[in-house]
Amino acid sequence: GILNETGHQTALSLNDLDLLCRAAGFQVIEKKRFMFSPIGFPAERFLERALGPFGLKWIMANQLLVARKDE
Repeated sequence: GILNETGHQTALSLNDLDLLCRAAGFQVIEKKRFMFSPIGFPAERFLERALGPFGLKWIMANQLLVARKDE
């Protein structure tokens, strides 16, 4: 219900992405939520740093997961 565009089928949580990567044999290097707004604005980095210590990273609009798979 968050994304109404036809190309979006499922909204995955950061934990969902983590589980999918690990199940495919990837090692998760880093994962985090970032950017209060999906498009960003001048005080974005300040808000990220300010909200983090209060456990409010869950309200960030974007997700990043970095993983690697050794061959």
